[in-house]
Amino acid sequence: MNESIVKIYSNAKTSAKKDNVSTQSASPRWSRIEVILKVTERCNIDCTYCYFFNSTNQDFKEHPAYIQHKTVEACAKFLANAVRESNAPYLQIDFHGGEPLMMKKHRFDEMCNTFKYHLNQIVELKFAIQTNAMLIDHEWLSIFAKHEISIGISLDGPKHIHDTNRIDHQKKGTYDQSIKGLRLIQDSDLPGLENSAGVICVIDPDADARTIFNHFVDDLQLKSLHYILPIEDHDTFNKEKYTRMTKYLCDLFDAWVERKNPEIQIRYFFRLLSRLTGGKRTKIITDRILSETFAFTVASNGDIGPADDLRNTFPQLFRTNNNVFDRQLKDFIHSPSLSNHFLATQERHEECLSCCWGNICDGGDILGSETFRYSRQNSFKNKSVYCTSIEELLTHMTNFTLEKGVAFEKISEVLITD
Repeated sequence: MNESIVKIYSNAKTSAKKDNVSTQSASPRWSRIEVILKVTERCNIDCTYCYFFNSTNQDFKEHPAYIQHKTVEACAKFLANAVRESNAPYLQIDFHGGEPLMMKKHRFDEMCNTFKYHLNQIVELKFAIQTNAMLIDHEWLSIFAKHEISIGISLDGPKHIHDTNRIDHQKKGTYDQSIKGLRLIQDSDLPGLENSAGVICVIDPDADARTIFNHFVDDLQLKSLHYILPIEDHDTFNKEKYTRMTKYLCDLFDAWVERKNPEIQIRYFFRLLSRLTGGKRTKIITDRILSETFAFTVASNGDIGPADDLRNTFPQLFRTNNNVFDRQLKDFIHSPSLSNHFLATQERHEECLSCCWGNICDGGDILGSETFRYSRQNSFKNKSVYCTSIEELLTHMTNFTLEKGVAFEKISEVLITD
């Protein structure tokens, strides 16, 4: 470990973490609202690790397979009211599933038109979609271009890696069909589709991070990359399963920085480097942006829930009897179960309060989900299940920045030191 980092550890002190999130304001204020909209609650494939269909929460069985027009209309009016109440200037709707492209094309187009009719005049509206890309054809491309939809494609790497877990209902790999859809996007000359596709990859720590990164960048010519740590809490985490996570994250970081290409984006690394090297001002700005962003889920029946990564650990938060037909967003936010949840998530393990990385990793939340800190016994007063890997990654990143000439004094501004 770098000598400067050893110094940081030896000088670490307890630093109380302030709660800067108010759940009691009658009129919440955000700069950005993000909605995960479940337009379909069925899928054309059967991924082994799927948190939506193959885990403990089975709410989808009680919901419509496809969102109905009346629900879209109610959701649009609900969002318009939320924007007016919060004065949020920016709204993003993420079309999610299941597989959202299982929806009929004309209904999907009609849905986008409905949202634009109710929202375009009062907020900057952005559409995004998360898809396995297998159903993409030229008609879908026209819809994406018409509504300027950003496209996130679920890919886990080259064929031999992707096809391990991303299989169809006949247990066959889906790589070839997904790549066919991706190539249609990349080959299209429709305005608005240039560089519109990015990839979301679920990390398998036993896979080779460099092989996957090089495949995305060299073979598939992708520049927007997002990696997801498997959603686990302390009651489900199998430490032996993730023993190679540290190596994966550090290898991925090295592969990224070695390219020296700022156009290649990996969200978590960019955010961590910004905090490490930007000093106090950058951290304050980042904290404000994160705290002023509110994300929630709307099911195909209109039920309102929190961010989708909480679905299996906190299923009760998706059953608060709040629905876009008869509630406002503030009703959901101030419901007892969600208010109590928000309050509980502010707790941190005592070691996180004295850890030198505490101001950067936020108990591990910056690299994923608050679920990583949860256990039935201690609620959120735990370190992240990935704490060791995050700690080693931050050490590795700090060594890199020091070698590149960043002053230690600049880095130490955002670390917990004497």
